[in-house]
Amino acid sequence: MDKKQQENIIKYGIGAAIAYFLVAKPILQKFGIIKTDEEVIIEKELIKNESPFDPKLWKAKAGNIIITKAVTDDIINKIQNSFTLVSDNYEAILAQFKRLSYKTQISYLADKWREKKGTDLLYFLDNGGGLFPWDGLTKENLNSLINYANNLK
Repeated sequence: MDKKQQENIIKYGIGAAIAYFLVAKPILQKFGIIKTDEEVIIEKELIKNESPFDPKLWKAKAGNIIITKAVTDDIINKIQNSFTLVSDNYEAILAQFKRLSYKTQISYLADKWREKKGTDLLYFLDNGGGLFPWDGLTKENLNSLINYANNLK
């Protein structure tokens, strides 16, 4: 292989990489063929040990400070009502999570959410309970909420 062929291989390789990252990858992500970075983070959260969104975490930790049924029901209703046909109110959802001080409280909320709604809290936040791809929080907002929860005591 001569120098000209090597240069062409390098040029075409660089061109292909640029085309993939600037054109193909965003299109594939848009159609859900490959996952975005935010989707990968959310999936990891779902399978992570000690996730605040794990409905079993609060049962496994001794000495939990649990929230009352009235507070739990209020938070569940306010989170669900923050999702509408037109938009989702991330700030209202975040405000509900800021009422909680511990990961185990979020876990307890997730457990009671599952009992009451029959679905996973994190899944609902991601999908909004809707049928359309734009239902649910944006991946950035959901990732921000996950980071907030993970930084609690």
